[in-house]
Amino acid sequence: PEHDIDLLIRKVGFHKRKAKAIKDLGLLANDIPLDYDSLIALNGVGPKIAMLTLQNALGEVRGIGVDTHVNRFASKFEWIGCHKDRKPLKDAEVTRKLLEKEDVVPKYIWAEFNLLLVGFGQDICTSNKIPKCDICVVNNCKDRRAELDPSLEIIDDIEDLDVNYDFKSKNVQ
Repeated sequence: PEHDIDLLIRKVGFHKRKAKAIKDLGLLANDIPLDYDSLIALNGVGPKIAMLTLQNALGEVRGIGVDTHVNRFASKFEWIGCHKDRKPLKDAEVTRKLLEKEDVVPKYIWAEFNLLLVGFGQDICTSNKIPKCDICVVNNCKDRRAELDPSLEIIDDIEDLDVNYDFKSKNVQ
């Protein structure tokens, strides 16, 4: 039942709405569509989930899945033209289109991009807690609140990260 699902996901944002969507999607069982347009037509599935589903189910990288973390960092690190105060754009799809321009995020890292930034946003550069600036290796952050631990290796660009996503095992290597 929907209530049981809600209890399991209570810590995530919009958990009541998501519990209903999960229950509704569960009714599809083996009839889940595997094309972008059909996926986004489902209740509770937007562009990010549709892209991540195609990526993880079929290995088809159609675009960057933009969630709150990707949206926040795209503005914070000035990867896209944004407000003067570097606040995230209100429309994640606008952010996605700006990031997917070839000179911003190269296509060969689209698959890893969401996964990398979600982990970074949850564990290091948190928005609602004190960020762990002392272990953050992003060199060009204008919001640094602590000196970087000198024993860490600094990267100048996200492309310098050695990240590879294995679709079969769903692991970052």
